[in-house]
Amino acid sequence: MEIFAFLFAAVFVERVVEHFVKPFFGSKFTIWVALALALVVSFAYRLDLMAAVAPQLVIANGWQWASFVFTGLVIAGGSNFLHDLIASVRGDNDTTIAKTE
Repeated sequence: MEIFAFLFAAVFVERVVEHFVKPFFGSKFTIWVALALALVVSFAYRLDLMAAVAPQLVIANGWQWASFVFTGLVIAGGSNFLHDLIASVRGDNDTTIAKTE
């Protein structure tokens, strides 16, 4: 049942960003809104992807926030999102891995 909560959260964040944020603010701002919205959803609903996938992995009570941050990153868009986020922080205009001439 908990997997459906993650799926719902991911679809919700993606739809909100694609239909309400991207048309008005463009792509550069979209990744930050997706991250913020995913983190809010993750913390608000206490979505813990690490506990759902690997229950044997025990996180100390004071560090459960790290799992919520990880879940927020996954909900925000996965590895492509992380690549775009790092490129945005570094100030790269071109986020492609390889340039073709």
